[in-house]
Formats: sequence, structure tokens, C-alpha cells
Amino acid sequence: MMLHRGQSLAGFPAANVSPELAVASRPFPVLLICDTADTTLPCRHAERIYKAARRPKSLWVVPRAFHTAALAYQPQEFRRRVLQFFADPTTAP
Repeated sequence: MMLHRGQSLAGFPAANVSPELAVASRPFPVLLICDTADTTLPCRHAERIYKAARRPKSLWVVPRAFHTAALAYQPQEFRRRVLQFFADPTTAP
């Protein structure tokens, strides 16, 4: 249902969306955060996007954080990495 509704709102099929192609075709900084416990979006997806992205790019794998919970699991490290990335993406870990 979500895909159908999203396609209706966007006006194009979801099959035409490719994060890998998007990051490969444009030179912009990419920060990806994934976690080892996420079953909604497993890290393999972030890893594929990271591999395709141009530089600067950064991938942070947060163990056992579950989907979008890196901030709750490692708040100081999350803050450090995100602020560093926005301050200067070329120096992000």
C-alpha cells in the first residue's frame, strides 16, 4: 500500500528509484549510518550505497542499534560524527 501511494504521489514507479545510481551520478558528500540489528534496512544496503558513492563519503556501522536508533545507543559518537561531517565532510571518519 505504501509503495502504491508513494508512486501515486511522486508520479513515477518506485522501480525507477536507485540510491546507488543517485550517489554515483552526483558529486555530493554522503554520510550513511547503519546498524547490525536492523531488519528493516540491513547494513548491506548502506554498504552498497557507500560503495557506489563518490567522495567524500562516510559509513558508520553501529552495533545492535536497531533501525534509526544510533543516536539513542551512542549519543556522543553520533553527535561527534554528524557534526564533523557537516563541518567538513572530507575529514569524516
